[in-house]
Amino acid sequence: MSQSKKTPNRPPVFSIIGSGSWATALLKILEHNGYQVKWWIRQNQDLESIQEHQRNPKYMGSLAIDLSKVTLTNQIKEAVQDADIVLLAVPSFFLENALRGLSKKDLKNKLVVSTIKGIIPSGHQLVTDYLNSHFGVLYENLVVLSGPSHAEEVAYGRMTYLTIGSHSKANSDQLCHVFKTDYLNFKTSEDITGIEYTAVFKNIYAIISGISNSMGYGDNFQAVLVNNALKELAQMLDAFTSSSRNIMDSVYMGDLLVTAYSQFSRNRTFGNMLGKGYSKKAALMEMNMVPEGYYAVQPAYELVEENNVNAPIVAAAFRIIHENISPGIEIRILEDKLE
Repeated sequence: MSQSKKTPNRPPVFSIIGSGSWATALLKILEHNGYQVKWWIRQNQDLESIQEHQRNPKYMGSLAIDLSKVTLTNQIKEAVQDADIVLLAVPSFFLENALRGLSKKDLKNKLVVSTIKGIIPSGHQLVTDYLNSHFGVLYENLVVLSGPSHAEEVAYGRMTYLTIGSHSKANSDQLCHVFKTDYLNFKTSEDITGIEYTAVFKNIYAIISGISNSMGYGDNFQAVLVNNALKELAQMLDAFTSSSRNIMDSVYMGDLLVTAYSQFSRNRTFGNMLGKGYSKKAALMEMNMVPEGYYAVQPAYELVEENNVNAPIVAAAFRIIHENISPGIEIRILEDKLE
């Protein structure tokens, strides 16, 4: 692990950055396993509400939270101080703002785990690259936690399979141990970049899946669409990274499938609304949640263009969201490009 101040016999102290559904799910895992947690919640009114009601009213409000080992704070420095492992669970477009009060010293020698499935808009960086370049976090101390998983199912203890991506076997093994429960299973991978890109692109594919679904395209078309998305994803990962992988592994194909098909998928829901004729603004306002794919489309499309990759599904999403082309027109164009 990183060279933190943690003594060999003391359990690690965790910091969770974020107050949404994934942050709440992570808290439930750590609560289940008996760890001390410092939980950063940006809005003071949300913090007070959670403290008073012992549940997160905005996300999974029926889920009881045991705060006996949890310290709530809206001060980012306080949240990471004395923590050994920092878990990032905020939308990608908000990460820079969330960490603004921190310096390189605040994250020095800490293990930083990203559960974020998006890209930093300002510099089009993956989260791990942003943390390395802006905060000097060593790549060996950066970890990604990903896989086919919705926070709602994790929080309520439904069987889930996740992948821990890290360049350090010691860090991977430690996190497998601290997160392990009877409903969570883990495997490890060194393909951090491939895992992060998958988490970005699968959200975009889910938007198109939602659009086609709400326009009346059935399971037959959806199956071909997602199959083509998987092939498109594999080509992009080969172009963007030097690592090898089995695209059929759950952290790749499984994550794509659950995001494209599940009722819990924010990105599919957003696509459903666009397909029904909602404007982007109206869909975002009604959802009151963040579909990461919406913010990822432009940087993802630019990345595809820069690498000269044939990605018609990503291109369709870009034209719908940023060029205001009719979803119906783009889906009909895709009909002739899918195989």
